[in-house]
Formats: sequence, C-alpha cells, structure tokens
Amino acid sequence: MHQSSCRIHVTAQSSESPPIQAHGGRPSATQLRIVHLYTGLPTCSLSTQLTSNPSFLPRRLPSTINPFRSHIAATREIAIAEDEQITDNIQVYCAASGHDGNIGSAAVLFRAGAPPHTLRYYLGTEKEHTVFEAEEVGLTLAAKLIVSENNLTFPLSISIDNQAAIQSGEGFDSRPGPYLPDRFRRMMQKLAKDHPDFDVTVRWIPGHEGVHGNEEANKAAKLAAIGKQHNSPTTRLPQYLRLDSLPLSISALKKAHRNTLPLDPHVEQITRTQQIDPNTINRSFLKFTATFPKRLTSLLMNLRSRHIPLNRHLHRIGKSDSPNCAHCP
Repeated sequence: MHQSSCRIHVTAQSSESPPIQAHGGRPSATQLRIVHLYTGLPTCSLSTQLTSNPSFLPRRLPSTINPFRSHIAATREIAIAEDEQITDNIQVYCAASGHDGNIGSAAVLFRAGAPPHTLRYYLGTEKEHTVFEAEEVGLTLAAKLIVSENNLTFPLSISIDNQAAIQSGEGFDSRPGPYLPDRFRRMMQKLAKDHPDFDVTVRWIPGHEGVHGNEEANKAAKLAAIGKQHNSPTTRLPQYLRLDSLPLSISALKKAHRNTLPLDPHVEQITRTQQIDPNTINRSFLKFTATFPKRLTSLLMNLRSRHIPLNRHLHRIGKSDSPNCAHCP
C-alpha cells in the first residue's frame, strides 16, 4: 500500500494538479488519506481523478494466459544462432539506453522488402526512471509498431536484450511499475482478438553481440535518451505515452536519494574487504559461516584474505608506529 501511495503521490506533485496516474487495485480510503496529506487535494477529487483516468487499470487475474509465447535461450550462443534462423516476414527489436544520465527506449520493425519503421521515447533522467522500466516501455513500442502495420502476416517475433523484462509479464506481484508489462499484454490481447492467425513470440537476444536488429534498436534508444526532441510523433506513440510523462519510478527515486547521503563507514569497510577478496561478502560465504563461533570465523577470514591483525598487536605493545597494515588498500 505504501508503494502504491508513493506512486500516486509522485505523479500528483505538480502545482497544476494534473490527472493522477495510479496503477494497481482501486485505491482504498487509507491510501487516499495518505495522498491527501502529501498533496492537499481533497479525497473526493483524488478518487474522481483516479477512477476516471484511463491509466488506472487493475493487474491481470491469475487465470489470465498470455496470448504470446516467451522464449529465452539457454546460452548467448544459442540465442544468436536462433536469431539467424528466424524466417518470420516481420521481426521487431526493442532496446533501452541509459546515456549521460538520461533514459530512452526504442523499437525497430523490419519487414522483408520494406524500409524499417522506428518508434523512440524519452522517459526522463536516471533520477526519475530506470533502464529496466525503459525495456518494458520498449515492448509496448514494439506492440504499437505491429498494430500500426498494414497486412500483418504471422508468425512474427519480438526480440529484446533483457530477460527480466520478458519474465516480468508472467508475474502477479504488485511491485513498482507493473502497469508496463500489463500494457504490453493488453495490446497483444487486442491484436490476438483482431487476428485469428495471431502467432507472436517474444525472444531474448543478447545485447552488443553484433546482431543487426539489436544494434539498430540500441542506436535508436541512445538517440531517444538525448531528450524529448527525438521522440517519435505523439500520434504514433501508444496512447499512454501521449501524456506529459510517466509516473516516476520508486526504485529510481530511492537510488537518487541514497546517492545524496554521506558514505557509511561500514560500506567503506566492505569495499576494502572486497578489494582483498571479492568472495568474502558473498551470500554463500555468509551462509557457510552463519553457525561458526566468532573465533573460527575470524580465523577463516584471515586465511581467505591472507591478512592478520598483527600490526594492531605490535602497535599496542609499542613495537609498531601504526596499527594499520601497510599492504591494505
């Protein structure tokens, strides 16, 4: 509930009070009161804006089946080989880019005997949005390109270089930003309803491996990340991208806030330890030593790092000028 309220709030902080965009279940009275405390808007006004806004849509039911297939190859080599063997008449590649602190997304449609079609969209700065969010926007751009194409032929494929973006469409959780894969799913459902021979596969393709379609999509995404001036015409974009901006990403806001905080001395110690032995702080090591007594864990740390606190002892008995190890970073 807290995350849902935060997402409602970050889209309602404009002095002009634009339509509030909420994504998830219908807001409860408690959520409306929380947003009211942040924004000063009356709860009745908030409720009206939330329910009348076309972006306010619920998550899918657990019984919902995706109309498209998802395919993630076991290795990068297999994925590249499979891409070379695709004979679909229409192939779409989408990508995202974080460039100079800005986030952009793009999709490129290739059709045999026709020039490629491209859609680009600038999300905002990395303090407001994430590259993962842009990957999911790229899928909706790919769907829009397909919907806008005349004389569609199936099967066709959509390739993206982010496995998590493909897998996100299978979840039912209420994590921040679930409306993006839901948007893509609904666009595919409408396409499947309009075309009885619908046959679409969303594939993973490794990035930066020289795959032509992926390279072109990456170029377009980098261009989109420069700024709004490189957005595709508004009338060509999906309906939800024609609004002023997307809801801010909670993950990006948290990261931007953490970057403003002073460095925790404990974090600095961890960084130094990792420079000596990168595997020391791994979860497997912590799990392995969870039941060890402190003395045994200390001994294991000394063996793994090849360092012992000898200088501290020598300094305590007056045999060394400094307690610090001269070889430690």
